[in-house]
Amino acid sequence: AARGERWAVLDAGDAARLDEGLVAEAAACGALVVVEEGTPRGGLADGVREVLVQRRLSPAVRVRSLPAARFVRHGEATAQRRALGLDAEGLRRAAREVLGS
Repeated sequence: AARGERWAVLDAGDAARLDEGLVAEAAACGALVVVEEGTPRGGLADGVREVLVQRRLSPAVRVRSLPAARFVRHGEATAQRRALGLDAEGLRRAAREVLGS
């Protein structure tokens, strides 16, 4: 977002204390990228999806997280994030995908 792209970054905190109003407000733009350094099952991504369903909102959603079904080899954190698309470029790619640009 700091590079002048036309998107905003929302720090949702954590899944246990998710601000549902903030999620709904963010969803109003029509597209969300949910990022977490955990698995998407039972985490922030599921919490965001639950809010969207309860409020009958249907933005395009991309989730970037640790894989739920495979082991991530130990190694240098920066290289791991890059490989998983959790680095800045991977997140920009996800945002462009969800925005269709």
